[in-house]
Amino acid sequence: MKVAASFVCLLLGAQVALGGLSQAAGLGLPVENDGDRAFNRGDYAEAERYFREAWKKAEAELAPESVRASIIASLAQVLMTRGRLKESEELFNLALRIADDFADPQVRAISLINFGSLLYETQRHGRAESILNEALALSLKHFGPESSVTANALKNLGIVKALTGRTKPAQEHLEKSLAIVEKQGSPEPGELASILGSLAAVYSMRKKYDDAEKLFRRSIHLFQSAYGPDHSDVATTLLNLGTQYTRRKNFAGAEEVLREALAIREKVFGPDSAGVAQVKTQLAASLVAQKKFEEARVLYLAALPIQERALGTGSAEYVQSLEQYAILLRGLKNISLAESVEERAKFLRTEQMFTVPAERLKR
Repeated sequence: MKVAASFVCLLLGAQVALGGLSQAAGLGLPVENDGDRAFNRGDYAEAERYFREAWKKAEAELAPESVRASIIASLAQVLMTRGRLKESEELFNLALRIADDFADPQVRAISLINFGSLLYETQRHGRAESILNEALALSLKHFGPESSVTANALKNLGIVKALTGRTKPAQEHLEKSLAIVEKQGSPEPGELASILGSLAAVYSMRKKYDDAEKLFRRSIHLFQSAYGPDHSDVATTLLNLGTQYTRRKNFAGAEEVLREALAIREKVFGPDSAGVAQVKTQLAASLVAQKKFEEARVLYLAALPIQERALGTGSAEYVQSLEQYAILLRGLKNISLAESVEERAKFLRTEQMFTVPAERLKR
């Protein structure tokens, strides 16, 4: 029985920093603020409240444009993490316009990196790569080849290359990023963990499974040490480790770590989020492979409406979930419903193949 296994969560801690842009250490940027701290501990609602208040205060006090752009980009990043992608994109575009108009390369480079992660998360890989190349050029010019910002630009470029099947250059970019961060005297654990987790996923894509598992485990430990055991980045790394186990047909191992990831995401995002639905479909696939059909059926029935509402019927993730659900239905001998679900998935795949995304028309 075929089980789909893809790294739907390759981006791990893809953002550089928040309102204070604090991870860009040594660049003369503002220090970490309460919004950063709330974001890092996984309290995204509090982070959103903080940056909305900060934006309101900056407007009232006529703060410098670079400060306004930084706050707006920070809020955009929080909204992206919470799955509110349309709002996030609008704010990133606003922050970039302000930063560009007032020639602030620091804010612009970091905002470009974070915006790039939203673009590849929404499968606009070509535009993401172009934006990240601009960010890398800005970072090299203004911050130098050994800066944290350069490391993050390289990491995000590596992710885009991996998502578009160019795993060898992806590995090279991520290894360069890792080398920069490891040279720092005391690298920030979350930053290091995010690079390790993304590199582990690329190693796994290249079938370097043992090396990948070591990096996954190290990444999980670092995230737990930096942010606590229930942080969303811990869940994301567990999800990717579960994907590797699925690829290696270790379905019991996949089930174990995916249950951990599910518990964390339900706690952080609530039961009706797209991130929770994503883990449920991956867990269901591992259960189907073990012939635990009834629990898998319950998981698909819970996840599919959330994905349809949050992601839309045109998303690759939703269509893949339909295809997996059809596999389950065949296992349950419900052939009529399986064929109906397969037809719907096939129709949606055909639409994806021949429909030009609206975003492409805007370029």
